[in-house]
Amino acid sequence: MTALETVSGYRVNVPAGWQRVTTGDGSAESIDRFIHWQLRKRGGRDHVLTERALREQVPRLISEAEAAGALDLYVFSETIHDVPVTMSFVVSMTYLGATAGDLDEKDLADVAGFGAAEAEFVDFGAGRWFRALEHRAPTAGQFRGLVEAQLGASLDLDSADPVPPDAAEAIEFIRHEEATGRILPDTRVSYLLALPASPGAFLFAVFTVDDSAFSEAQVLMFDAIMSTLEWVSS
Repeated sequence: MTALETVSGYRVNVPAGWQRVTTGDGSAESIDRFIHWQLRKRGGRDHVLTERALREQVPRLISEAEAAGALDLYVFSETIHDVPVTMSFVVSMTYLGATAGDLDEKDLADVAGFGAAEAEFVDFGAGRWFRALEHRAPTAGQFRGLVEAQLGASLDLDSADPVPPDAAEAIEFIRHEEATGRILPDTRVSYLLALPASPGAFLFAVFTVDDSAFSEAQVLMFDAIMSTLEWVSS
């Protein structure tokens, strides 16, 4: 058998600041590394409350991601020139029941959940990728629902009870957005790549970022990361 017929995984090169959290074997260790990384610049009460929140939230989120078929989550959360910059992407496996050659851009866009996206095929070192990009405009209410799902609890915008720092920031943000009625545009990019010698099986990577002055550069970074993907053989 050739190397491509014995693929056992993949690897990508990510710039400094990115953290990988895996599902399945090694998940507990990767969660612990991620939490320690997030806490490295916090101290005192902020450290205690943030660690408590992360210990509750991160394992649940990883378990939900694994149930949805995710292999790995990559997270970037840094402050650059006093501006908080957060982004993430998820890598999973999906089975389409057809080979890449049997599917056109629209078929693949529908599978990836991008019904009205900019779609194209691109050639990187690991093979011929399908890439889709979509600009979205969810409401403040939809954003609130997403935050509540991540926290595993409803957010009481009028409560004076103490909440974890991450939840406090989210509550203030939602209050402002719901008061102004503003929409919260974001950009979602996905990549699909057929696995060698595995008809119908695809590696699926999805990146989502809030639109900002940095979003174009963030999308370019994700594209650059995907271009480094290599198959790992057993």
